[in-house]
Amino acid sequence: MSLSNLIIRRLLSKAADTGNYSHDELDIIRYSAESILGEIEKLLILLIVFSFLGKGWVFIFLAFILLSISINVGGYYCKMYLGCLLFTFFVFSFAILLLPKLSIHQDLIYGITWVCVLNTAMFAPVNSEQKEAFIEQPNKKKLFACLITVIWLIAIQFFDKSIMIPALYLIIIQNLQLTTTYFIRGGNKHVKKHS
Repeated sequence: MSLSNLIIRRLLSKAADTGNYSHDELDIIRYSAESILGEIEKLLILLIVFSFLGKGWVFIFLAFILLSISINVGGYYCKMYLGCLLFTFFVFSFAILLLPKLSIHQDLIYGITWVCVLNTAMFAPVNSEQKEAFIEQPNKKKLFACLITVIWLIAIQFFDKSIMIPALYLIIIQNLQLTTTYFIRGGNKHVKKHS
């Protein structure tokens, strides 16, 4: 049993003992704690791996970019923790290790990322079938995701190429998974709009 599962069990036990929470509220606490602690655990494992490969700082920077964008646009979610860890590892491996070795002109890569902003405007947010959380105010999430992506596109121009190129590739990969998930699932049918 992982450390995060032990923490979640203890948290839920204390919350249930108070008697102040309904069964649904305890489910929300459980889901939130699993999501947060699972992400922290996954990022720590990947940080160790990429640090071993000499790319720890690049990983930290790209993880910050990915989290700031994907938290607003949603996308593909794996059903199992190991699948999620492997999927995230491959996303970062492609962005940091593999794609930068291609001899594609930087201006072309930069142009493609601007197309990604348009894709985000058209397809985001994409909620997951696996999680039952609602994406509230999808138009605000979409606008915020586009704004964050534009800010990153402007900001990363001032970074060294060793960070800039992987960051551009990461934005492209993130957008590809968003667009693919949108079409595979038949649109935003899982996005619940609240009034």
